Amino acid sequence: APVEAPVSAPVEAPVSAPVEAPVSAPVEAPVSAPVESPVSAPVETPVEAPIDTNCIWSYENTATWSTLDCSQSCGGQLQSPVDIASYIPDPSLQELEFKGYAPTRALLVDRGYTIEVQFADHYEAQFDIFKLKQIHFHMKDENTFFGVQNDLGVYLIHRSINDITAIISLRFQITPDKDDNPLFSSLVASLSDLTPTNPISFDFPGFEKLFDDLKDNNTNAYVNVHGSLTTPPCTEGVEWYLLLETFPISSSQADAIFARTKTNTRPIQRKLASVSAFVPPYRSGVATKTIAVKYDPSYMIAFWIVLGLLVAVSFALIGLFLKRSGGKGDTSYSSLDHY
Repeated sequence: APVEAPVSAPVEAPVSAPVEAPVSAPVEAPVSAPVESPVSAPVETPVEAPIDTNCIWSYENTATWSTLDCSQSCGGQLQSPVDIASYIPDPSLQELEFKGYAPTRALLVDRGYTIEVQFADHYEAQFDIFKLKQIHFHMKDENTFFGVQNDLGVYLIHRSINDITAIISLRFQITPDKDDNPLFSSLVASLSDLTPTNPISFDFPGFEKLFDDLKDNNTNAYVNVHGSLTTPPCTEGVEWYLLLETFPISSSQADAIFARTKTNTRPIQRKLASVSAFVPPYRSGVATKTIAVKYDPSYMIAFWIVLGLLVAVSFALIGLFLKRSGGKGDTSYSSLDHY
């Protein structure tokens, strides 16, 4: 009989118990203490520019300013201030258009040799391409007209985007019988708290009314002078616009400003004649105030010279006529009765 091969039982592979991966305890990230941003000390508005030891000066030695070793010598050819000996209307000059000189908060700074009003960058006061940066004061005014010096000069310092400096010069005269000028009221009231290390923020009234009145009254004439700064380093290339109108300031206001500035006037550097001037055209219906606009006196001088020559020639001709006629005494004059 056929022999069957024995059938072996199937061998099952041993089933190992599932190996579980060890679960490690969750690792927490270390929590560091919150880091606070360092708080810097408040930055004070600088009162003085860094001192240039080669450019130390004072108003007691203005004659030596030209020897200072500054970035530019004060001995240049176009130095300011100037005396305007005469001026003539220049059709090429245009009326100055002042925009944005509204009341604002400003910073009053004691510079040592003057007091200065500084404006924030967002203050948009400007004329032409020049933006107002600061105002400062000189007692007495440095520029003169026909040798006459006013009590106070107020300089409105402007700069263009390409760093050209233009100065609007306002002339003030003490008028004892006048009330305080509102333009200076808040400034003078702030002077008692002002120190070289403590600038004062105050409400500045702006120049809108002053400039509007000039235009409305047809008194916005000015002369244009190419000059320099009037303190070291006496940088040249400055455009000066000297308004011809004179404004009032009370004695008490002038005294308060003078107590801070003392006499801070550079002597006249040049005497100019036939300076270009803008003279506003006559406008019908405008009650214009008379401005002391003086044209070039050389025309009047020439007139008197010509008149003198004519008189001299006339007398010479009369003498020659009498000599040829042979007349003497009263007869000579009677012969001219018909002339």
